[in-house]
Amino acid sequence: MKRMVLWFALLFAGSGNAALISQDFNITASGEGSVGYMYFTVTSEGIFDLYTMGPTIDPELYLFVDDGSLDASDYLADDDDSCPDSFCGAAGSFDNALIDELFLSAGSYVLAISDFSLSMSEAISGLNTNSMTGLASIVVAVGDTDTYGANAILTASPATPVGVPEPSSLAILSLSLMGLAFKRKFK
Repeated sequence: MKRMVLWFALLFAGSGNAALISQDFNITASGEGSVGYMYFTVTSEGIFDLYTMGPTIDPELYLFVDDGSLDASDYLADDDDSCPDSFCGAAGSFDNALIDELFLSAGSYVLAISDFSLSMSEAISGLNTNSMTGLASIVVAVGDTDTYGANAILTASPATPVGVPEPSSLAILSLSLMGLAFKRKFK
């Protein structure tokens, strides 16, 4: 019985982290390396939160469809300072970016991150003229980060798909395995 409880704990612990992918960037003050790109694929549509976690620059975030050639027609959303410190932490003395509860269809996407102020043309070209050098992270979360309720699958490039099981499927699996264990115990 102890082994079964441990197995369930491992099953549920692994499925909780499957809802996130992240990537760290060292952003330079200008020129090469002043814009970082995170490529990811959504293989099952759903609601997503996309946000930055400073810690040393004032991050600005742009989301584009990745169709192979980045241009203004690929633009989907952007944000500069919407993420509260209580959620994303501080970005130095600045706020982090949050693109909140965005529905994404299955497909490929790219996020661009740099220091404020990042224009769309700079996000596309990969060159930002900013004054700060520092670290920043991008996080893509399946579902609203308050609930992680979506049933979607992410792939970070290059990586393997990360499935997020439906809560009802996990419940049915858990009940079935518990039933088998009890049946065996009372046999």
